[in-house]
Amino acid sequence: MNTTKSWLISMVMLGFFSISAIASSGVNKEPKAINDQFYKLLKGVDFEMNESGTILIDFMVNEKSEIIVLSTSNKNLDTLLKSRLNYKTLEAGDLKYFRKYTIPVRIDKK
Repeated sequence: MNTTKSWLISMVMLGFFSISAIASSGVNKEPKAINDQFYKLLKGVDFEMNESGTILIDFMVNEKSEIIVLSTSNKNLDTLLKSRLNYKTLEAGDLKYFRKYTIPVRIDKK
């Protein structure tokens, strides 16, 4: 009787660990690079600039992994960039929630 209980408990634990390992294997996907995600979100935006350049975007990520744009280095494009990026979901990866980050965005003259 003792060996039957021991065997049964061992099988239940083995099953639990097997299911746990299978379930967690799909979770560890590498998130896309943050730059690539911003590029995709800003693709097709008409910046109406006379010259090429780089804009710095200050942002943070909330607990829902949504972007919150704090400011940009170009005040003329502040509203456009905020409307395009705010509350869009981001695969945050190693980003900490509610911490300020700055990302450079290159804009080429058309």
